[in-house]
Amino acid sequence: MLQSTAITTEHEAFDLQKYINDLLDCSGAISDNPGFALIETLMPTEIADALQSPAHAILAFDSEVAAETPDSEFITFGSAIMDKALALGKTFGRVSKKYIGMETPRIPPGMLERAEKKLALSDFKYRQLLESDFVCCEHVLFNFSVKFISDEKREYMQPVLIDTGLGKDVSYQIPWLNNIFCAHQAESLSTMQTSEHCGYSFAYETAKRNLSKAISKNLELFRRQMSGFLNDEAKRLRLYYQGTKEEIEKRISKVDSNDPKIKALEDKLTAVDVDFKARMSDLHKKYEIALEAELDNIVVYAVPKVKNRILIQNHTHKATLIVYYNLAANQVEFPFCHACSNPLNSIRIKNGGELICSECDK
Repeated sequence: MLQSTAITTEHEAFDLQKYINDLLDCSGAISDNPGFALIETLMPTEIADALQSPAHAILAFDSEVAAETPDSEFITFGSAIMDKALALGKTFGRVSKKYIGMETPRIPPGMLERAEKKLALSDFKYRQLLESDFVCCEHVLFNFSVKFISDEKREYMQPVLIDTGLGKDVSYQIPWLNNIFCAHQAESLSTMQTSEHCGYSFAYETAKRNLSKAISKNLELFRRQMSGFLNDEAKRLRLYYQGTKEEIEKRISKVDSNDPKIKALEDKLTAVDVDFKARMSDLHKKYEIALEAELDNIVVYAVPKVKNRILIQNHTHKATLIVYYNLAANQVEFPFCHACSNPLNSIRIKNGGELICSECDK
């Protein structure tokens, strides 16, 4: 179902008018609500054709309103245009937004101490918390439908979570997201400063780049399983053809060298080798693995955080470290290495003030 509004944990009835309004909005139509249970719209030609409707249409969602509105089309469950609208909605994908709010947001005490403990900042001779501010950040969860296709098929959903403020893959945070309460809306978030945003296109490209790494473990398990099946079938095939060859060779050994049957048996032996190679080639093709992946749905999370600016200094260099504290998860989030983009669980300062991990400092 196409839905661009917030998702609530409570059951909600399917709102026909809202669905059609969202569908028109996603398709580039110009729409207005001239009255109760009415939508007046001007649709792009391809959308009008898909719905088999005039480009300029008045859509009614109440039988009495439809009767009172000339030239309107009544839309309800089972109507022809509704069936076409549901089919069209599937081509747009599914997008939803969830809000993680707090009744009385406050900056927890000891931000510096929490960061020092999580990130081992005690290695630096000087640390100072410069500033702490509330920010509303977005995490975008891209759910990819992944298929491994060989003699058997495996299909599952692979999530990739992108922090749009950092433009980084933070899939390690998915477990707490799966257990957090999400509201229909959160007034507390509307008062917070909006975090930096890398853009949804950039976030999507980042998710696609990280998808191969995310599926690598499952793909390797599937590859091992198919390899095991291949080896078992190849072993049985070798035994069968080896037995066939040995039988023909025994027959050849019992026939006089001048007997015309020798040529026929030798030809049969050659044919067995050719057939064996062909069967083995078919067997390897049978267990080749094809990979298919497509975006199934997207969930955008609005997350309250505390943005901390911390001055750190070693014996020769100093730098400003940005550390986010996730209020919903009650934890300090890892910053990222400027060199390899991996989470920084150990921090080093380069000559230019760049923050890198211990691996990139070697």
